[in-house]
Amino acid sequence: MSKENLSIIKTIIIAIVIGLLIRNFVFTIASVNGKSMYPTLSHGDKLFCLSYKKYGQVKRGDIVVVSPPIKGERRKFIKRVVGLPGETIKFEGGQVYIDGKLIEESYIGDAITDPLTSYPSLVEGFVKSDEYKLKDDQYFIMGDNRENSEDSREFGPITKKNIKSIVAFRILPFKQRGKINSEYKLGD
Repeated sequence: MSKENLSIIKTIIIAIVIGLLIRNFVFTIASVNGKSMYPTLSHGDKLFCLSYKKYGQVKRGDIVVVSPPIKGERRKFIKRVVGLPGETIKFEGGQVYIDGKLIEESYIGDAITDPLTSYPSLVEGFVKSDEYKLKDDQYFIMGDNRENSEDSREFGPITKKNIKSIVAFRILPFKQRGKINSEYKLGD
């Protein structure tokens, strides 16, 4: 093989390695699997996500890709950040309250339900409740389709280490591409 061919092969290999590093440490593409984020996201949507470690300021309303704290679970979940570290989350009459203030969730629509997975052993020591006091490193995440979502109500709060990336915008379907509504309003 000539020096020119070796140089071309070397350049291609370097470009592939750099591309993989950028893809894994700067951004990633995620696919929505299921109906837990409906009507905001639909099954099959493709999302452009920024690395949490690189761009890591998580805000209420952000949609994140997480590894849930479930023993043996390998799937990544796509959920919305509802509660931030130090806050108290309370559920009452189908509404969500943060530190006693009702949150207005304009993106919540009619539920689409499917049977949910039942986890016999989720997180050691986690007890389901109508109220959660988050620790200084915990976040509470929920799907927008509240009646059909495996989220912090089922497996408990998550920590920063569970957050893999933050959804920046939708890529596909093409007609719906762009930034996703992440606006949250707290009542008085």
